[in-house]
Amino acid sequence: MDDQGYTRPSRLSELRGDPAGRFHPGQLVCVRSAVEILATLDMEGRIGNVPFLPDMLSFIGCNATVVRRDGAHQTVSLDLPETDMPMVWKEEWVTADAPLAPMPVVELAARQRLVVLGAYNASLILAAQNVRRWPTVFDMGRWFSALPLGRMAK
Repeated sequence: MDDQGYTRPSRLSELRGDPAGRFHPGQLVCVRSAVEILATLDMEGRIGNVPFLPDMLSFIGCNATVVRRDGAHQTVSLDLPETDMPMVWKEEWVTADAPLAPMPVVELAARQRLVVLGAYNASLILAAQNVRRWPTVFDMGRWFSALPLGRMAK
């Protein structure tokens, strides 16, 4: 504390207004409802660079344990039931309280929209993986150089 009574923030997350230690390893949390998650997404179904994927849809409303927290990206890794590996979730998609219980019709509509956005994000990831499988210009040059050089057939 300085002369004016100002306490210097000890972490960058405190400067940004992000409460330090919002979630910590071992804490029991709950994945928010589809309506709450949908309210946080942009038109492409993302928050920043983290997309909502179709695999996440089945865990809406589930209880989970925090494995790790990444304060820089504001994500948490959750140990969810019936999964082998932890999944990465944005902190906005997780709550320490019980999730909101919206009307069933609204929740169903939100889930349908999340299915569409999740499929869109999954197709983008698949397309990016397939692009890497196409031969590059360098590979094509090697292929053409391996062809036998001979006379053209008359």
